[in-house]
Amino acid sequence: MEKSRKTKVLLIIALVLAITGMSLGFAAFSSTLTISSSATVTPNSDDFNLTIYGISDYVAWGDFLNSLDFSLLSTTISSPTLNPTSSSAETTATTAIINNDTMTLSNISVTFSKPSIETANYYFVLKNTGKYTAYMNLNESEIGELCTWEENTTESLAEQACNSIYWNIYTIDNQGNQIEFGTSPILPNDWQMLLIEFKYPEGSVLPDGNIKYEVRELKLPYTTTPQ
Repeated sequence: MEKSRKTKVLLIIALVLAITGMSLGFAAFSSTLTISSSATVTPNSDDFNLTIYGISDYVAWGDFLNSLDFSLLSTTISSPTLNPTSSSAETTATTAIINNDTMTLSNISVTFSKPSIETANYYFVLKNTGKYTAYMNLNESEIGELCTWEENTTESLAEQACNSIYWNIYTIDNQGNQIEFGTSPILPNDWQMLLIEFKYPEGSVLPDGNIKYEVRELKLPYTTTPQ
């Protein structure tokens, strides 16, 4: 009888220890779950970074294409180039201003005195120096353009000339392939070229005064999310 009682006592003690051990183990396990579930990731805005570069002159642009040395480029301006290069004053263009804080291009305008085969080009390079893929989120309705003319120019001729002038934006990857503007993401450490071209084709209406065609501030809104 005494032996049976001792056996029952030992079983009870063993059962209590087992339950206590399970409770402690569950408590530790629950603590681990709580810590894991409260973990958060805080992105650093510095990890998403794009830089717009321009060219000081066409020679620097050629040197860059040969060496891919970004120190040859400018982060504040981009000078226009005429193609083919002309010594006449038939076409003139302003120097574009780059604002990397707001990712915008401004002061882009071309003045034509008559139609020609000449085009005015602005070259830019967009480089992804961050850790995220950059996607263009462009609203084309926000792109503004304006065509004006000198005070004594005949309005009807000026309007016809303005309708003849066109401009376009081309995106070219670092392999030289032309792609539709804004459709190709820029991978980390990768870059793309941006070409803005203006043309007043031969055979267009000739106004009796200079025509100025400009693009208002052009924003390049890149994000980490596909459009």
